[in-house]
Amino acid sequence: EQGRPPYRWIAVGPKRSGTVMHQDPLNTSAWNTSLCGRKRWVLISADVPKAVAKGRHVMKKGEDDEAVNVFLDILPRLREKGVEMREFVQHPGETIFLPGGWWHCVINIDDTVAVTQNYAGRHNFPLIWRSARVERPCWSHRWLQAMDNELPSLAAEARRLNDEDGFDMQALLRKNKERHQKRRERRLDRAVKRAARKAGSSFDETLFRQQKMEEQESDSSGSDSTCSTSSSESDSSSSSSS
Repeated sequence: EQGRPPYRWIAVGPKRSGTVMHQDPLNTSAWNTSLCGRKRWVLISADVPKAVAKGRHVMKKGEDDEAVNVFLDILPRLREKGVEMREFVQHPGETIFLPGGWWHCVINIDDTVAVTQNYAGRHNFPLIWRSARVERPCWSHRWLQAMDNELPSLAAEARRLNDEDGFDMQALLRKNKERHQKRRERRLDRAVKRAARKAGSSFDETLFRQQKMEEQESDSSGSDSTCSTSSSESDSSSSSSS
């Protein structure tokens, strides 16, 4: 479990709450069990482009993309455009399976409590590995090392996929670490300026920088599991199956 990203949740939501249209992170598949309350789901194939699935081409000025707006306003327009979708109601005690990469939006018909988990298995490993090595290069490097020790056959499959795609993990890892280092340097420069303004003539910049750099080293020592190639999380990595 050490360094493993969050993957299992208890979801509690009141009536009319829900999620925006999204894909789950890293092409992981998921299951969702409702403990109490009903949920209304809509699923759209992973092949449908993001702009289409999220209904941006049919949204009107001032409209929102929250779950209630999706079901009341956006989905009817998508149907008129011929977008195929699957809709159903999940009742208490029922478990649904969500294929990796599929777009989905959920609204709670009642006050609900559910348990959900995203997972990687042998059947969907190629899709997940190809996503993870790009979106989470630091963590993927550690994952590959763990597979070498625990699941050498999967580690060999990961390397085969890299060779097949001409993907250089080390090059992306170096580039990502350089980007994070530059970001830390910019943050330190801003912190120095703020501290200097506050302390005035008594400010010791050398000592301050040394202390801050030690803090950053301590903070970054356990952060590899979540380091990504983007400065902000994308739709695919910000939401789980609700």
